[in-house]
Amino acid sequence: MFFLALFAAPASAAGNHAVFSGDEDRINLGVGLDPSSRFTWEGWVSFEQGGSSSYDTIFEVAEAGTGLNLFYVGWVSTGWQIEFNDVNASEGSSCTDGTEVICVADTYTDFDLTHLAVTVDGTDVVFYVNGVSTQTLTLTGAMVWSSTAEWGMGADTDDGSDYTSDYYTGDLDEVRLWETAHDADTVACLMDYALSGAEPDLYALWSMDDAAGSGTATDAGPNGLDGTCESNADFESSAFGLTPSVGGDIPCYDFDGDGETPADGDCDDTDADINTSATEIDSNGIDEDCDGYDGGVDTDGDGLTDEEEGEVYGTDPDVADTDGDGLDDGEEVLSYGTDPLNEDTDGEGLSDGEEVLTYGTDPNDKNSDDDGLNDYREVTETDTDPNDSDSDDDGLRDGDEVKIYETDPNEKDTDGDGLEDGEEVLTYGTDPLDTDTDDGGVDDGTEVDTDGTDPLDGSDDNVGSGDSDGDGLSDAEEEALGTDPDNADTDGDGLSDGVEANSTETDPLDTDSDDDGLADGTEVNDTGTDPNDSDSDDDGLNDSTEVNDTETDPNNGDSDGDGLGDGLEVNETQTDPNDSDSDDDGLEDGTEVNRIQTDPNDSDSDDDGLDDGTEVNETETNPLDSDTDDDGLDDGTEVNETETDPKDADTDDGGVDDGDEVEAGSDPLDGSDDVPLDEGEDVLTELEGRYTGGSGMQCGSTQMPVGFGGLLLGLFGVLVLRRRS
Repeated sequence: MFFLALFAAPASAAGNHAVFSGDEDRINLGVGLDPSSRFTWEGWVSFEQGGSSSYDTIFEVAEAGTGLNLFYVGWVSTGWQIEFNDVNASEGSSCTDGTEVICVADTYTDFDLTHLAVTVDGTDVVFYVNGVSTQTLTLTGAMVWSSTAEWGMGADTDDGSDYTSDYYTGDLDEVRLWETAHDADTVACLMDYALSGAEPDLYALWSMDDAAGSGTATDAGPNGLDGTCESNADFESSAFGLTPSVGGDIPCYDFDGDGETPADGDCDDTDADINTSATEIDSNGIDEDCDGYDGGVDTDGDGLTDEEEGEVYGTDPDVADTDGDGLDDGEEVLSYGTDPLNEDTDGEGLSDGEEVLTYGTDPNDKNSDDDGLNDYREVTETDTDPNDSDSDDDGLRDGDEVKIYETDPNEKDTDGDGLEDGEEVLTYGTDPLDTDTDDGGVDDGTEVDTDGTDPLDGSDDNVGSGDSDGDGLSDAEEEALGTDPDNADTDGDGLSDGVEANSTETDPLDTDSDDDGLADGTEVNDTGTDPNDSDSDDDGLNDSTEVNDTETDPNNGDSDGDGLGDGLEVNETQTDPNDSDSDDDGLEDGTEVNRIQTDPNDSDSDDDGLDDGTEVNETETNPLDSDTDDDGLDDGTEVNETETDPKDADTDDGGVDDGDEVEAGSDPLDGSDDVPLDEGEDVLTELEGRYTGGSGMQCGSTQMPVGFGGLLLGLFGVLVLRRRS
């Protein structure tokens, strides 16, 4: 189909335009042009109608010798006239005599800026004025271009030789020929731009940006079809205001021919391999599928690709921990199933990172241990274990103790009556907050464990036994022990006198029976240590010191499992009993003290620049000897600087120790440059011989240069002295 379009002027400016003043002004394009039978012609015009006659020739292809037009674009009297294969040379007769002519009456105001476009698709022709189709035409046959036809702009010929009629008086800009028939959308898309000349299917582009007086209308297209200015045709600053394009930057145009425009999402319209349908190639620095990401790249190193973060999870590809909860986005998505955009996925008050890294709780479950208390409350309020539903192991869930029974979830026997809270609630039905539920005068625990009476029936309490305080000891027994018969816990240590006398065998008159700094009740009910042994784990530290000072486990003689007892670490080696590798050198403290005899508080015992662990596990050098191979170089220097073997004094086997080579300036990794020290005299002679020839002065000299001879003697002296020392 063939299109001719007329469009309103664009807003921005670019380059020059061609100017024609009539009087045979013309741009001669020569002969032999052939844009194929499917083509588009277009250009911007601004002229004075009838400036030199009643006709204005804009563009013409005329057969030599006859002047008959193969193709003509112009203004004829009162309208636009487009001719194909015209049968006469008179433009005024073409509309009546011609069969392949479009004649459209129109009103044109002189010097209006107007865009014309003509496209031919086989035999179908459509004419557009200002983007609106005004007329169509069907040709009798496809266009065939004569090799002798003359192409030009600005003037008409009636005889095929002289271009002396129907002069154009006005301006032309951005005249283009294409080897394809553009559709209306493409014409409308491209009209406001000054093109680059590299557009696909472009046959010729006369941008008219040539300098005034140049005499040539340069073709910026691929074929170099430059035109020659005739008469007074010239160039001046453009009034058409076209937007310059460098190619690939017109939103509505598919520059690279991949089927997508920038407006469709093509992010690089200069490369046909890049578009929204392309296959992404990972980690090559190119976004082939135009999704904004180079596939496979993980900029922030969080385990998720940038594309996954942007397109799937909505996280920040430049920030490893988008929600700032202490877990990388990849960890949240791939390992824990948490929300990388929510710092507290389960919404209980602890961040996901705190749950995973600090407390070991489930960041997706508010109540990790299902005890009726959410993790946050256990950590910040009740001080219970959020991973243990029954922190004090009394048979009641922490939540039930707090919410239902109001007992202490960290104390097995809240009321100190000798019965655990769970026993009282679940087995005996007694009140875990009342030592004597039936108010019969005897503690619940004594009734159950000693007297065999009903702790819910006060009438059967064995008060006749003379146990005034109901602690499980008769008043007579208390008198014998020296305890207070009216105080169930004479020494106030958290254990009743009866429990101390009959169960724990602690002293009911001494709060701290083993004098370790912990009350007997604390040891029995809290720390689980032996209230009769000040050092329950026999590690050389009393239980109180471990609980209150060193924070080691009073029930484990080697809290950090490094092979050294806690007491030994605190009192002798001064190492950290809670850190198996106090100096972080890769060796456990016990290994350093008991096997290797390195300093467990010094990561580099021999100060050679290598950690003890590196020497033992990697370089296999002696961590107690800074120069394992005695070559004069520290092991660290050999490993980190000279790259010599710290276990081989002569790494290159050239006969000179590595240290001597480094000091002398030779390469300890190249045996060919070694000069054994016991051959120093021969070396001096050899070096001197290079100047004396071995027997007197040679090489055009009468004596050895004094400075060089001194240098050789000095070198010889150094070699001899080093060997002798």
